[in-house]
Amino acid sequence: MSVGEIERALTEACRRGHAEVIEFTVAPRDPCPEQARGGHEWLIEFADPPRAPETFVRALDEALQRCNAEYRRMRGGDVSMAAPSVLELPAGTFYRWMRIRGAPGDRREVPRVANDRVVADSILATVAVYRGEPLIAVGSMPSGG
Repeated sequence: MSVGEIERALTEACRRGHAEVIEFTVAPRDPCPEQARGGHEWLIEFADPPRAPETFVRALDEALQRCNAEYRRMRGGDVSMAAPSVLELPAGTFYRWMRIRGAPGDRREVPRVANDRVVADSILATVAVYRGEPLIAVGSMPSGG
């Protein structure tokens, strides 16, 4: 998926879920014992979290399917890829992560999408170190899609 497709889908999910995003990044999520199918994990810092988290996740998934034919094929019939997983990050997470990385001034840029977990795991480590707060799963879709 392109960054443009991802941003369009997130904009639609925010509109439908009545949310506002400060920063986000997307990483792959491998299958595990709790989730037999892999998918995408969205790490999001909200200015205004979604009023209806399940609606937000469903809207994100539907918008991604409209934006990208390959994503739609992989999600088809809920066979190949699980619905997106969304984690709400504590306020200030991305700022702290960028500061740790030494990104000065206005050259701060959060990678929007990655093919590996390096950025996502680094951001999650920042949450653990600075806040010690558990991550909040924003919502999930029933396995039927």
